[in-house]
Amino acid sequence: LDADMQLLVYDNYSKFIGATDTIKDMKKSVSELEGDIDQLVSKMDSISDRAHEISKVLEPKRIKIEKLVRLQGLIGKLNFLFELPLKLSSCIAKGELAEAVSYYRTASPILERYGHISSFAAISLESNEAVRSLQDKLKERLRDSNSSPQDFNELFRLDLLLNPGQKVEKSKAFVDWHSSRLNRVVDTFSEQKSMNIPLQEVVENLVSSCLDSLVETCCVYEEIFLSVGENAEDASAEGAGSDEHREELDMFSKPILEKFFGILRQRFGDTNVLEPVQGSDGENEAPYAAILSALQFLLSRVSGIKLNVEFLKSGRDLSDRAVEIAEHAIRTQVFNAFETLRGQIQERVTHLHSDSILLKGATASQEVINIARETTDFIIQDIKLATGELEKLIVAGSTMLVDLASMFNSLVSFQFRDWVNWFANLLECQSSPFHKYRFQTFLEGQMSSQRQKNGSTEIVKMDPLSPITPSFVFSLICVANNLVLLLPGLNITDSTFGDFKASEVLQRAAKGLLRSYVRLSADSVSPTIVNGIRTNCQGVNNVEVSNVSPYVISTFTQLLATRDFVKAIIDSDSDPEHVPLELPGYGESRSYVRSNKRVQNTSHIQKDIERMFEKKIEIVASISFKTDSVIEGILRFILKAFIETMRQETFTINGFQQLEVDIYFARLVVPLLVENTLASNALLGQMMKTAESRCVQVSHLESADLENIARSGMQELSL
Repeated sequence: LDADMQLLVYDNYSKFIGATDTIKDMKKSVSELEGDIDQLVSKMDSISDRAHEISKVLEPKRIKIEKLVRLQGLIGKLNFLFELPLKLSSCIAKGELAEAVSYYRTASPILERYGHISSFAAISLESNEAVRSLQDKLKERLRDSNSSPQDFNELFRLDLLLNPGQKVEKSKAFVDWHSSRLNRVVDTFSEQKSMNIPLQEVVENLVSSCLDSLVETCCVYEEIFLSVGENAEDASAEGAGSDEHREELDMFSKPILEKFFGILRQRFGDTNVLEPVQGSDGENEAPYAAILSALQFLLSRVSGIKLNVEFLKSGRDLSDRAVEIAEHAIRTQVFNAFETLRGQIQERVTHLHSDSILLKGATASQEVINIARETTDFIIQDIKLATGELEKLIVAGSTMLVDLASMFNSLVSFQFRDWVNWFANLLECQSSPFHKYRFQTFLEGQMSSQRQKNGSTEIVKMDPLSPITPSFVFSLICVANNLVLLLPGLNITDSTFGDFKASEVLQRAAKGLLRSYVRLSADSVSPTIVNGIRTNCQGVNNVEVSNVSPYVISTFTQLLATRDFVKAIIDSDSDPEHVPLELPGYGESRSYVRSNKRVQNTSHIQKDIERMFEKKIEIVASISFKTDSVIEGILRFILKAFIETMRQETFTINGFQQLEVDIYFARLVVPLLVENTLASNALLGQMMKTAESRCVQVSHLESADLENIARSGMQELSL
């Protein structure tokens, strides 16, 4: 340790020497300073003695001057009081009401205190008359509905200064005037003429003239009626009426805000974004640019506004209400876009109807294919245009309202699912007279759509087009099948919908249309069959059989033409990927398929009934998008029409033999129409039994005669 201390001293020797010299200099300076301080104290004592002597000499004059100054002030106040009536009248005449109120409030305490003096009483009387005139002037201007809110508030403050004890009574007048003014402002934006004003301008004007003014009015109300007074007496008075005033402020602001947000909600919903909007550069803006800009302005302005209103504190604030408006606006635009898409699709179907109802002849199949493809292309184009613009809206809305991004992302998918179901119903409504969404009224060439509330669900109903022809129905089938292939490529639906698949919905619709096509095609031939059989019974029953009945030849001629029509269309789409899934069509729900498991515990009578119909022939079997399936379905309808008509007639021997020839001819032609002849042959056998049961005396033709006559009929068919 000693060695370290020695080393420290050696290293800092010069510093120690310098510090010693500095201490010596400081000691010398302090000694000199003490002498100067003593000299200064002596001089200050001398100055104090002389100042005291001077003050003592001038004191009488100072007292005299102070008395003169007080006297001059008093004379000025008296002069002000004597001139007060004239000043009040002059200010009222010039319209300087604030200055008049200031004069009166300054003088009124003195006049009240010395009112027992006659001169002051006279001044008070004249001043009160001027003040009554001032109050009348204030009331007149306060009743002016054209005054600006700033002028009204200033006049109201002056009136309240003249009548400080009437706050409770006058608060209602304040609220009524501002309520009437703000309601007039809001009503101007709800009028029809405001619909022609751009949305951005409407929102900006509505916020500045209504919301900002409401906030300013509420602040003024709080300043006037809810601020605490300076003394205890004022504070107790304010506290007694504060609850009533806060309730009154709530009652004033709530309906104004409701109307304000109601108009915004309606205006954002009524805005037609499909019409082009020109920007400042003269070029058309994006369809949703105006709405997004207006929403952004609304959210930014409202987010910075705070209203000290109880009903907003206990519930949603202004920002929440603005977010609700934005969410509703975006949701409404998505809904409107798909409503517009529905209208466009109806026009496409209407045009398809007008182009396809009259198609006949050898080129009809190719024309149906072309019309269906053109209609499908237009529908896909309409969907892409609508959803493409909506995607931009959803992206912008999700950026603007981050908390609602997931909900926005599902909006388009939900609406698209609803649109697919609507379109499937639309297709089926054009063909099925028993469809649950079909109106009973039939308007020639017209179709409409409307939504009706039915409990908690909405039902879309359409008027079907008329007339409905097989070529029109088959065109719809082609459109449905085309969309089955093209819709999945649009990638609109997402995992939100679970098992929902647009292709399956449209396949079911196409299946229902295919069944309707079979019915329509058979119905177009059935009148020929009925008239032919009845003519056979009435006019040719006694004529020997020599050829096949003309109506039979005509029926199978139409069937051959129908087969060629269907085959040409289906073969043009023969790629296996184009064949729809085998799904139950309209009226074929799986829940209604008969099953032996369901009747295990039924009675013996029901089992007997089941046994009776076990071998029944199903007229409308499951029909697929194949030529044989379609033609077989039509053929079953036709043969059933034969049977039902035969059951209503009675035949002679010649009439029976004519039916025998016709049935034999049908057996020869059926294999040329369809490959699977089992069901058709069963129906032909049933026809033969029915003919025998309705014949007075059964007498069959020879097999050779049947063959010859039937072969001659085949030649008439060019087979």
